[in-house]
Amino acid sequence: MTTELAHPHDRLVRRFLIDIELMTDLLLHYPQNADDQQAIQLLDLKHLVCRSPVTIDKNLIEGRGDLRFATKFKGSNRQSNVFLLLEHQSKIDHRMRLRGLKYIVQEYDQFDGKGKLPYPVVIILYHGTVPWDRIPTMDEMIDLVPGARTGLLDYHLILIDISKLKRGEFKGHPALCAMLETIQRGSEGILTEEFDRIIGYFVSVKDDHRTKDWLHSIGKYRSSQKICNVV
Repeated sequence: MTTELAHPHDRLVRRFLIDIELMTDLLLHYPQNADDQQAIQLLDLKHLVCRSPVTIDKNLIEGRGDLRFATKFKGSNRQSNVFLLLEHQSKIDHRMRLRGLKYIVQEYDQFDGKGKLPYPVVIILYHGTVPWDRIPTMDEMIDLVPGARTGLLDYHLILIDISKLKRGEFKGHPALCAMLETIQRGSEGILTEEFDRIIGYFVSVKDDHRTKDWLHSIGKYRSSQKICNVV
């Protein structure tokens, strides 16, 4: 019996981006404005690790947690002084800046008072039916009186909006391209028509030991989308 998969977009994203190679490619190829690209260039992605991994098997059955990563700034002698939180959105959320702040506070709540807190970066991976142009800063959301200190509660948030990308515009590892286009075409309701073409991404990595499980997971996602469309 086939059962409906809860939150299939989110599970597919986490299933793939727990892989450091794919997450690194996402950070290198998909930030869309100069400030975000410059921020990524400051990070030592060769030392990127998944610090609190979720457990998602090839059937997209979930274990626990969110995707949190750690790395360091280039040239730093500290092992880890940056933490990155990845959030996935299929719909625009005007509270996203506040949600990101909540995640940072939860991370910092473990602080023991020794040393310095890591630099926070919140990454929003968005796919939807309409573009998400930008997320306002905290300064724009707070009623600042003249002379008040600016930068209050602000932090670095990187919005990656793949809703604008068309065929041939996805970059990076073929598995990353396949996953991103799968969720985007799923959002648009045209995954079935595009499915065979999208699976073609895996031809060039067919000998990679991860490919079989990746294909299984995308197939599981496709099945969940067909069920949702019928319902």
